[in-house]
Amino acid sequence: MLKEINPYPTLKELSVHSGVKFQTLNKAEKGLYTNLPTSIANELIRALSAAHHGNYSTKEIQHLYQQHRESLLNRTIEDIKAGRIDGDAFFTHPSDIPKYYDSWDAFRRSINESQIGFCEMFIFHQAILQKYEAGKMSSFPVGLAEVLLKVIESVQEPSSNTKEWIAAVKKLPREVFSG
Repeated sequence: MLKEINPYPTLKELSVHSGVKFQTLNKAEKGLYTNLPTSIANELIRALSAAHHGNYSTKEIQHLYQQHRESLLNRTIEDIKAGRIDGDAFFTHPSDIPKYYDSWDAFRRSINESQIGFCEMFIFHQAILQKYEAGKMSSFPVGLAEVLLKVIESVQEPSSNTKEWIAAVKKLPREVFSG
């Protein structure tokens, strides 16, 4: 999304001109924020306006961002359907999830070995997943459940037990590492 509206050659230059940290812009480009923080949207609007590259409102920037996140998730869904991403976990019957995956960590790693890779694939912020996997959150992250439900509803047959599938994944124990 940022690449399409960025009047500068790189995100790094947009960072310099907008005052928004490169890391923050990079996370936004990967869709890792559920909603683009208003402060970031406002700084982008200011930088775009200063570069005479459109006159966007905060609402328009947020809408573009949501469309961007949707396209990223749709690409992941298509990759699962086409077999470019190992999606066996998404086709596992809810009652078999605890048989094949002894923990949330095993489940996640069956899809993507790295936390950041998993988060980029499912447009979910890594800090939240880290807190959950470290046992610093008492319940399964709602945003992650919503994204996984959308994926499961997109890749499985309409008559399948998608809600039961999510419930089974949420019940998987965490491997909490002390460090």
